[in-house]
Amino acid sequence: VQNLKASVSYGALKGLWPIVIVILGAIFSYNVMQATKALDILRDILASISEDKRIQVLLISWCFGGFIEAAAGYGTAVA
Repeated sequence: VQNLKASVSYGALKGLWPIVIVILGAIFSYNVMQATKALDILRDILASISEDKRIQVLLISWCFGGFIEAAAGYGTAVA
């Protein structure tokens, strides 16, 4: 029973630790981009591509989501 508790605790920590690191990396990247006004620059660039708000939403959700995922280290934007 003692070994079971230790194994479950070890497995839970080993499984959750990479997820916590990725989330902290994403939050840190977002805060740095917000502090350096990089988000405003990206918004202006995406706004200059198309005047249609629907196209802008698609671009932001597709490109920016992939950028944040890749910058946080959890994966690469393959799509």
